[in-house]
Amino acid sequence: MNEDNKDINEEFERADSALNNQSDEDIVSQPSEVKSKDDQIALKVFKYFKEFIFCVAFLVLAWMSFWVVVVLSVLSFIVRVVDSGQLSELNEFSRRLSLYLKECLLFSTGNNDQKPFPFDKFPD
Repeated sequence: MNEDNKDINEEFERADSALNNQSDEDIVSQPSEVKSKDDQIALKVFKYFKEFIFCVAFLVLAWMSFWVVVVLSVLSFIVRVVDSGQLSELNEFSRRLSLYLKECLLFSTGNNDQKPFPFDKFPD
C-alpha cells in the first residue's frame, strides 16, 4: 500500500513539474494519444487552481506581514522617543519584512512569476 502511494506521488510530481514548464498552448496542442481532451482540460484546470491557491496564500502572508510592519513601526517610534536612539536590528528587520511584503504582492498580482519565501530566500 505504501509503495502504491509512493508511485502515485511520484507520478503526480512528474506531471506537476511537466505542467509548470509548459504553456497553455503546449498542453492543448499535444497529440491526443498522449492525453485525452478531458485530461488536458483537467490538467489546465488543476494548474489554474494551484496558481489561485498560491495567490491567496501569499495575500494572507502579505496581510500578516503588513500588520507586523505596523507593530514594528510603532515599536521603533517608542524606542526613538524613550531612548533617543534607534535599534539598527529592528530597522533592518522592518526593511527586509517590507521587501517581503512587496514580493508577496507582486506575485499575487501576477507581476512576478517567482514565488517568494518559503519557496525562495528571504529578502536581503
